[in-house]
Amino acid sequence: MFIISYFPLIFSVFLQFLFVFAYLTLYAVAFTLKPPYIIARGLVFLYLFLVCAVVLAFGFTPCFANRKLLSF
Repeated sequence: MFIISYFPLIFSVFLQFLFVFAYLTLYAVAFTLKPPYIIARGLVFLYLFLVCAVVLAFGFTPCFANRKLLSF
């Protein structure tokens, strides 16, 4: 019962780590590009910032909303 009631929270935290790892990897790849691709590096950084901000801001919201539905 404990695992079932906290599964959305655990899954959400796992997805957040997965997203952060994926976008940090993208940023590391963009950072190794040559100087003509500096615009691409800036765009990847902006994309990384926006996506991480959205995931961290709204990632826990569905978990706390569904927690009452899954508590027995």
